[in-house]
Amino acid sequence: MSTESQTPEALRAENIELRARLEEAEETLRAIRSGEVDALVVGEHLYMLESAEVDSNRFRGDVLAQINDAVIAIDNEARITYLNAAAERQYEVAASEVLGCYLSAVYEYHWLHPEDEAAATRALEATGIWRGENIHVKHSGNVIHVESHVSRLRDRNGAVAGLLAVIRDISERKRVEQVREDLLEREQAARAQAEEASRLKDEFLATVSHELRTPLNAILGWARMLNMHNLKEEVAKRGLTTIEKNAQAQAQLIEDLLDVSRIVSGKLRLSVMPVRVASVIEDAVETIHPAADAKGVGLEVKLDADAGLVSGDPQRLQQVVWNLLSNAVKFTPRGGRVLVSATRVDSHVEIIVRDTGQGIAPEFLPYVFDRFRQADGSITRAYSGLGLGLAIVRHLVELHGGTVEANSAGSNQGAKFTIKLPLLMLHAKDTQGEADDSAAENLSALQPETLPSLEGVRVLVVDDEPDALLLLSEMLSQCGASVRMAASSEEAFSEMRMWEPNVIVSDIGLPKEDGYAFMRRVRSWTQTTGAWIPAVALTAFARAEDRMRALASGYQIHVPKPVEPAELVTVIASLIERPMPPRKSE
Repeated sequence: MSTESQTPEALRAENIELRARLEEAEETLRAIRSGEVDALVVGEHLYMLESAEVDSNRFRGDVLAQINDAVIAIDNEARITYLNAAAERQYEVAASEVLGCYLSAVYEYHWLHPEDEAAATRALEATGIWRGENIHVKHSGNVIHVESHVSRLRDRNGAVAGLLAVIRDISERKRVEQVREDLLEREQAARAQAEEASRLKDEFLATVSHELRTPLNAILGWARMLNMHNLKEEVAKRGLTTIEKNAQAQAQLIEDLLDVSRIVSGKLRLSVMPVRVASVIEDAVETIHPAADAKGVGLEVKLDADAGLVSGDPQRLQQVVWNLLSNAVKFTPRGGRVLVSATRVDSHVEIIVRDTGQGIAPEFLPYVFDRFRQADGSITRAYSGLGLGLAIVRHLVELHGGTVEANSAGSNQGAKFTIKLPLLMLHAKDTQGEADDSAAENLSALQPETLPSLEGVRVLVVDDEPDALLLLSEMLSQCGASVRMAASSEEAFSEMRMWEPNVIVSDIGLPKEDGYAFMRRVRSWTQTTGAWIPAVALTAFARAEDRMRALASGYQIHVPKPVEPAELVTVIASLIERPMPPRKSE
């Protein structure tokens, strides 16, 4: 999980939990180790054997048969001469069936490292003892991790008579060690994330302080000078102009901060109406032109006259284009060029803002839309700003049912931002008025007769609140949709299989099975049948993590309550025009 979606407090809480689990794992490991019987002690006793026939039998009865570790003896031909009861249990064999057989009748062994086999041979030749770890594959096929102590057996004449191995199954200990290592890595990662989140927060607060104080300094300075009443007229005019410019800059910073606050709380709303994209771009270009001219950056505009209409908030869409153009001009040196274009591509409008400027480093490209992220956040950075503009762009575009992506060949290679917005579908009787773009742009809200047509569209609405069901049903029926209602996920799933709607609009807070689980069940069913049903999560859970969870569960879009009728109808209209995603291979 990225620091984008977790607060420092949440990361610290996760860090504390991981530390507790790590301590628990280490305590378990200590408990396992505390019960060990040292195989080396057993090995030392083997040198007491003077007779392979008599004394060894006494030793086996007194010691080997009593310990909890597996003990296996083999002769010089690697045939088994002895197994204790623990070995029978550990390897799931009977001694009577494997005595006289080769060791492979009990297990196959695999060295953990290629050099271990040579090291074991050298140790046995030099000292008669080898101790180490390897993997055993039982005759049953089960795999265990073992620690072995192998000693040479000698007869009464001192000649090597075979080997005796004391073998302990340490699979559980290894599992706990691995759990401990995993927890340690996660704890370290969580700590690093918390530290990074804290660093980004501190860096952002320092940036906010700097960015707000800079225009304030100019405003206060010139205000005091104007109060002296002894300035020349041209100086006073320059001072007033500077105050106005810096006040506007400060107002923009504050508005960006408020927008981010609305985004985080899910309270950023759209005033939806038919919008001609070309007009939005023209207005944004007109606003940015003075800054581009002052810097000596060329602006080129290519607009498709037949791009059509989209459903959205014209002010917010203008904000999107303005933010991208402002960034492009800011990061493009004098003499560079910025191109903005809008074209119709299938069922959507594609807006492209391209520049010949600084570009985006490959390592920063994945984070370019993250809040509070800047490629250079140091106090020596060449460009001002809070690092919020692109995060706001992404959120606004997604609220309009679109997508935005960034591309760059690298530093000093320029950047390209591509926005895709779904086209607005109108009633046939309204298409005659489509040519009158100015009338469409002046609408303050969608009227019933200009709402997108849902004629013939089957919509399944799921909500446990009867009033909400009736409202949604009436709202969608007014636009020509055929609506069926369900008050629970079970009822909705049954209705879906029988009726196969074109779109599902579901609440998240459902009884027994919530909307997330319901949609996962729907997606499992659609993968099996090959059907495709787009879905809208309509919910009062409006946090960023709620939106991410809804999309991860299989919804195509997350719409917070309360919802504007025009917004919901427009979202549904755009969904039924989208192509079906490819099925996963079976």
